[in-house]
Amino acid sequence: MKILLKRLSLKNFKGIRKYEIYFSDGINEVIGENGTGKTSLFDAFLWLLFGKDSQGKKDFGIKTLDEDGNEIHRIEHNVTAVVEIEGREKTLSRTLREKWQTEKGKTEEVYKGNETVYEIDNVPLKMSEYNVRIAEWVDEEIFKLVTNPVSFVGLKTQQQREILMKMADIDDDISVAKKYGKEDIISIIESGKSVSDRAKELAKIKSKLKKEIELLPPRIDEVMQSISDSGRDIEDVESDISESKKCLYDLEKKIEIIKNGGGNIELENEIKKKETELEQARMEHNIKVKEIRSENDRMKSERIRNIEELNSKIASGERNIKELKNDISFAKERQNSLREEYKKVRSDVFPKFSDTVCPCCGRAWEKDMLESKQNEYEEKRKAHNEARAKRLAEINDKGIKLSETIKECEEKISGYSTKNELYKNQLEEFKNSPLKNIFVPVFDDKVYSDEISGLKEQLESNIVDTSKEEEKIKKIKNEIMEFETERGDIIAAQKAKERLSELEDDMKQKAQAIADIEREEEIIMDFTKIKIDILDKAVNDRFGIVKFKLYDYQINGGFTECCEPMINGVPYSDLNGAGKVNAGLDIINALQIFYDVKVPVFIDNKETVNSPLKLDCQTIYLKVVGEEKNEDVKVIEITKGVA
Repeated sequence: MKILLKRLSLKNFKGIRKYEIYFSDGINEVIGENGTGKTSLFDAFLWLLFGKDSQGKKDFGIKTLDEDGNEIHRIEHNVTAVVEIEGREKTLSRTLREKWQTEKGKTEEVYKGNETVYEIDNVPLKMSEYNVRIAEWVDEEIFKLVTNPVSFVGLKTQQQREILMKMADIDDDISVAKKYGKEDIISIIESGKSVSDRAKELAKIKSKLKKEIELLPPRIDEVMQSISDSGRDIEDVESDISESKKCLYDLEKKIEIIKNGGGNIELENEIKKKETELEQARMEHNIKVKEIRSENDRMKSERIRNIEELNSKIASGERNIKELKNDISFAKERQNSLREEYKKVRSDVFPKFSDTVCPCCGRAWEKDMLESKQNEYEEKRKAHNEARAKRLAEINDKGIKLSETIKECEEKISGYSTKNELYKNQLEEFKNSPLKNIFVPVFDDKVYSDEISGLKEQLESNIVDTSKEEEKIKKIKNEIMEFETERGDIIAAQKAKERLSELEDDMKQKAQAIADIEREEEIIMDFTKIKIDILDKAVNDRFGIVKFKLYDYQINGGFTECCEPMINGVPYSDLNGAGKVNAGLDIINALQIFYDVKVPVFIDNKETVNSPLKLDCQTIYLKVVGEEKNEDVKVIEITKGVA
């Protein structure tokens, strides 16, 4: 696709009031002082195509400003260009204009925002239609890359690499592996993963294993310190526990026989029986107390509820009385209004007929009209009097109904007042009457206590001395506890040894896994170095003076991906202004060949480059005014505030 910019017209665009410029097919040089609008030409061309400036911004200052920096309203901002696309001329136009509207009921117009008008060959188009037509000729992202020397180097590293990978068009990994005899790499790829993804996966697994190994030595040391050895087998300890428990059983049996021989069993049983009876009596008492308290609470709640109901009834009655009094007041006001209306209607008497003049207008009657007018008058007077009588009857009926309403309201007020008096008397009775509580009895356990105390005194006089046997029992119980503790220590030591063996095995397995990973990483690194050499040549053969550094080698032999354009070994970031421009032009030249497009290239600040790289496309230099001349270059001068 070959595109040439033939003519560019600006109207009220970024301070340029009106300007038209023609370009040749080869090199064009637009010269002018700083601030005259050279860069605005590039902005205008990009805005015309894609609605953005040379910085990729959609929202930038298109509108023309006055001397105070304020927008000048009610003017159109237009860019029109004649472009040659594959030998055919097309006229493109984009116009930004303000929308003003007179609101309903007002005379002044109100600003309602902006609208953009699109045209191709003087045919109006919708925005979507316009964008589709432009996209058919050139992709926006590709256009930015092949027309602006700083676009490619402004991309993120990964975006640059993706473009270069497409340009390199090298063989796939399996083909490279077969060519260089790297069978292990083929098995990795056939597993469904790319070599780079497998390398990342191995690095992640190795990092995790190393962290896990770092945690193992402290845990092993902790387990080793927890191991304590009593020197005895667990079978010996179990035998000692069994023997001690047998001795304990024999002593407890002996004490039981001694006590039974003393005849105290019946007394002990009697004491237990009396204690059970005491507990049963106390339980029954507590149940009865709970029932009494529940009944007291119920009576208290009922009293409160009755008082609240009476207060609610009294309040409701007073509200009803108030509403009825308001109704009476309204009815009386209405009666007064009806009385006035009655007087007014009653005083409305139809005028008497005069046989000399008209009673309505005062003009003298003509003789031939007197009789007919007198008949007409009688009909009107009759109709008037009938309507007057009907209205007086209606007013009278309304007055009677209002009187009945007042009487009905007064009767209701009397009823509510009577009820409220009754409720108030009942309320006073509730408030003045004491609350009836059922007495809560106190439990008396004296009878039971006296009997139990007597039985215990009788038992104490018959007690047999078993203190020696009980002392032996205590000693044997302590021995059993010591043996069980020793058994627990032996079991814990056995588990600790098993855990120690597991940790040591785990450490060996992880170390072996790391070794296996590092062997696979070495295979991948050897293969990647081969690919780097292939990629480096495939990419850099496409460029002239620019060579790309695609990998950074590290001290440990590894490498990281990068994308640094260089000229004669000097990185782009360290080049001077001229070097950066020529690097950008060399990249544009390669990209135009790769994408098979020839589009206008804008070079800003050309004055910083003495010998810019020649391109096989239309070139437009934007340059501050200088002395040098070149017959092969079309020079166009632009001045500030062009009209």
